[in-house]
Amino acid sequence: MMKLKFNCLNCKQEFFYYYQKKFCCQKCQQRYWRKSHKEHLREYMIKWKKLNPDKIKQYVIKFRKKYGSLYQRKHYYRIKNEIFTLLGSKCSKCGYNKDWRVLQIDHVYGRGDADRKIKLGSYKYYRMILSELKMGSKNYQLLCANCNILKKYENNELNQFTYKRRNY
Repeated sequence: MMKLKFNCLNCKQEFFYYYQKKFCCQKCQQRYWRKSHKEHLREYMIKWKKLNPDKIKQYVIKFRKKYGSLYQRKHYYRIKNEIFTLLGSKCSKCGYNKDWRVLQIDHVYGRGDADRKIKLGSYKYYRMILSELKMGSKNYQLLCANCNILKKYENNELNQFTYKRRNY
């Protein structure tokens, strides 16, 4: 028996087989079926999620344990790096730029604490800062830790629980 030449419907790869076949492998067959039945799969998943909320919770917990912190940290630093780039990657007052870990994002008018409390977490807060900076906002500056604490002390922006002046 002679092998015939066919093209896979999914990946368009040329393959040879003894009788007429539409796909080169089982994976291509499954992928093609999923592409052509997206709406059916979506409806099925919606029903399944309603019937199995406990399984979804277990899956989410397992996924977060395995990948969650790494995924979040990666995107957190990507956003923070983009903010630093938009703000010039150096201290606005003294020009320090040797170590990025020392640099801090500071609100020019001193209302950063109020914004941070509203936004529920640093990731969402940094995303909000990034979107404001992309729209052309001048409300934020990059300061080194020394300049930032001096600015807060001079402008009386310190939280009553954070720092108290010591008289020696």
